[in-house]
Amino acid sequence: MPEEKEVMGLDFTHLERLEVPRRPQLYTAGYTGKKPAMLLAVAERLGAVIVDIRYKPFSRAPMWTRASMQRVWGERYVYVHSLGNVNYKGGEVIFQDLETGLRTVRSMLLGSQPQLLPEFLRSEPGVSVILLCGCMEVANCHRRLAAEAIAARMGIEWRELTHEDIMGVPLESSKKKARGGRGGSGAGSLIQPDMFR
Repeated sequence: MPEEKEVMGLDFTHLERLEVPRRPQLYTAGYTGKKPAMLLAVAERLGAVIVDIRYKPFSRAPMWTRASMQRVWGERYVYVHSLGNVNYKGGEVIFQDLETGLRTVRSMLLGSQPQLLPEFLRSEPGVSVILLCGCMEVANCHRRLAAEAIAARMGIEWRELTHEDIMGVPLESSKKKARGGRGGSGAGSLIQPDMFR
């Protein structure tokens, strides 16, 4: 696999800094400014499934459509419509069906309903979950509210995967490279301890 990743022209060496969890963990991530191959590599490193929680799994960028992500990420991609924000265009966050979404993600983390997991992970006692949305900033995204609800219900912690976790460079550096000038304010990180301690 490293040969394939080198051919894609991406540097994956930073992934060694990501601690491999001993137990299933809950993560969140925004895909804006990221590359699908990098998110897949992070999911593989963490032993996680990528749970798309957008209300409508479409994007103007073809690589972020449901069909494209299923093709690239295979069984690591799971779409959970129930955690989508009905008001994704603006306004108060209203989940499509929060209770169903919470039960679904909880079952993945605990491994209590193996049929919800990709076949290659069904023998695991549970699997880490990355809640994915398109928003760059977790503070202003419904994925934060979903993660907080799951964490509160299960008595666990969650962690945002930063731009640096996924791409290997801080957001500021990435913006400077892309624009050739000054970067923006950067994305925040909500570093949380091991969620099952």
